[in-house]
Amino acid sequence: MADTATAPASARGPVSYAPFTFQQAVRRARPARIAIEGPSGYGRTPWALKLAQRLGERLAVIDTERGKAAEYAAEIPFSHLILSDDFNPSHLIDALASAAAIRSDVLVIDGHSAFWSGAGGLLDLVGKDTQPGIGGKDAGWRKNRPLLNKVTEALHAYPGHVILTLRSTTETFIEEDAAGRHIPVRHSVKAQQRDGLEYDMDLYGSLITPGKLHIVKSSIPELPIGEVLDEPGEQTATYISTWARNGEPLEWADFVRAAEMDTPLDDLIELRERMRVAHASHMALPGPNGVQSLEEILKSRITLPVTHVDAALAVWDDREGLLHRLSVAEAEGVDKKRVQPSGTNAPVVLRDWIIARGRALGGASPSEGAPTPPQTTPTAAEQSSQLPPFEPVGLPVDPEQWTEEHRDLVNIRDMAQQTWNVAEELRTTLEVTEKQGLAGAEALDTDTLEIQRLGDLLDARLRLLDADPD
Repeated sequence: MADTATAPASARGPVSYAPFTFQQAVRRARPARIAIEGPSGYGRTPWALKLAQRLGERLAVIDTERGKAAEYAAEIPFSHLILSDDFNPSHLIDALASAAAIRSDVLVIDGHSAFWSGAGGLLDLVGKDTQPGIGGKDAGWRKNRPLLNKVTEALHAYPGHVILTLRSTTETFIEEDAAGRHIPVRHSVKAQQRDGLEYDMDLYGSLITPGKLHIVKSSIPELPIGEVLDEPGEQTATYISTWARNGEPLEWADFVRAAEMDTPLDDLIELRERMRVAHASHMALPGPNGVQSLEEILKSRITLPVTHVDAALAVWDDREGLLHRLSVAEAEGVDKKRVQPSGTNAPVVLRDWIIARGRALGGASPSEGAPTPPQTTPTAAEQSSQLPPFEPVGLPVDPEQWTEEHRDLVNIRDMAQQTWNVAEELRTTLEVTEKQGLAGAEALDTDTLEIQRLGDLLDARLRLLDADPD
């Protein structure tokens, strides 16, 4: 549990420091995640395709069932991708990226079980990485669980509805039909998929007889658990669509623009803020360096121009824009990098350059000429911030061989480095505010909801970080 610490700041009283901030909850609109399981011959594929057709206009199908979905192409048009032979889960992440790039409203993964139990699927990978006597029986899972987590995150971040069809393990029971005859009937016993998949779904159903879907899990009030649907009709699609659109609107498909090279940088910054709100950072997209997460694409595309002053000046031609750019540089940790501006003889700190240009642009445009920022050398704080963190003596290379003492030392090292980084940022921020004459300005302390001088606020936080633990 996080503690709240205090440090004396001014005559107004102590300043609190809390690492976690609560905000008012907001229900946000998002696409639905649906899973349909059932025995062979019960109609998983047509059920999924008919539902997809009613949920969106642009449909795509990832097919691991030897192209079986194409049998319904004359009735329901869709974009088709056939995967075979190797069902490594990483291929699914790449396929999700391709489907997002063509802006599919609804994606059907027909035969999602293949990425679990098929050739090259997760169970195969775990089996290959599990060797008796080496790392224990869980070694294969420890190595491959991150890949499973990445697949789950990518599925959740896909910018459209997703429908999975799952194969089921079945058992045959002798039952009496309407005519009194005793006949064998197959029933689904367990989906060929990881345990707990239903927790990640908004709607999960099991085909109990051909064409009849029994709802096992549901977040949609109009489709309660226990209800049996005879077909994926218009009413069912309406219930799902209405539930998905309920809440603060957010056009997930817009995130695809992050991978398009002609998207303006201002739009990328906006997309980045929306990505955080939508929890879409793991969305897989075909970026400049292959398939990447949305977070990786935005970080590389936003950060790159910051390290090139000429490019930054060509895009941001006003004071407000440059100061906004400075905040982006700070967030990416590149604000202290040294750059070689054109027309100068020595490198300068990127932060100093942007601030100097921002001041100049307050009274003149770049075309009218602006003074070159002063040539600076690294400050003591900047030099000390480059020192490497300490390493525990005798720390084994393999983390599995660490003792509790080793883990404690590593945690202390990481916490010390994190605190050091925060302190250095505060020192720099305080220095900049004093240089700009802003230290006397009043600001709201969001922890105590009190108005205080900005300089006092920053100084109190810094003293708290520098305080002796005893």
